[in-house]
Parts: sequence; C-alpha cells; structure tokens
Amino acid sequence: MAIFLAVITRAGNLWLYYGDGKFGRASRKLISGGWQDHSWLRGPGDFNGDGRPDLISLVGDHLLLHKGIKGGFATRVTLASGWSDISSITSVGDFDGDHRADVIARTKDGRLVLYKGNGRAILTRSTTLCRLLCRHPLRRLNTDLSASVAAIATRRTDKSVRMSW
Repeated sequence: MAIFLAVITRAGNLWLYYGDGKFGRASRKLISGGWQDHSWLRGPGDFNGDGRPDLISLVGDHLLLHKGIKGGFATRVTLASGWSDISSITSVGDFDGDHRADVIARTKDGRLVLYKGNGRAILTRSTTLCRLLCRHPLRRLNTDLSASVAAIATRRTDKSVRMSW
C-alpha cells in the first residue's frame, strides 16, 4: 500500500493514510504524537535517495527532514535553519529535471525560490524563480502569508518541466 496522505491533528498526532489504489483510502496508521510544534508538513517524495517517501516540516525557523523508514519515520534532522523569512513552502518532487526532490518557497517579500535537493538529504543552492510574485494577479486573492504555494509540475516529452499555479 502506498501512502496517500500524512496529517498532523490538532492534538499533535501524525497519522498516515494509505491509498487503496482506486482513489480511496484503505487504512490509517498513527505514527506518533508530539507534532504540535510543526507549523506545516510536506511530502517531497524520496528526498534522501533511499527509495522511501520522506516528510519535511517547519519548526520555528528550522526546516526538518523526517526520513521514511519501515513502519514510520526516523528521528528528524535539520535540513536548514534561518527560514523565518519564508511565508509558504511546497515540494513538488523533482522540479528541475535532475531526478531529485526539490523545495519551492515563497519569501515574505514575494520572491518564489527553488531550493534544489541533491538526492542525499541536503539542500543545495537556491534560485529565485520569480521576483514579482507579489504583483501576480493571483497573489491579490490571498493576502494571508501563511497560505501554501500550490503547484503542479508536469514532465514534458523534451524532459523540461512546466509549472502551473
């Protein structure tokens, strides 16, 4: 069974919901408690190259990696710190076509930034994708800086990636 959804409840419990392969839910599993200090949670896919799905989360200004292991997740490790300037984050898996999971973030001043993953649980250099996000017409619909950046990445036949938001 593949993981369909990871959820942190208000009580701070991390639940994994498994898909049934038919667009439905087969079962769920309580992983652990103590997640109430995580301000958000994302599933970047296999971020460290071990073939298992991982999770990333934010606690304070620390970006954390939770490596997938059999039956749950290993103890969290810090990927980066100093992320207090980030208002939203998402991970769409491999954004830049190098077959490694990446992270995309929106800064409080409106820049959209790509943080490249190296496939070994390390974020490498960042690239500003857009400096004018705050002037984008869709930005006016959502002034809450805690809202998530939503993206759909599709691989094209020429191996480039097209981004839609």
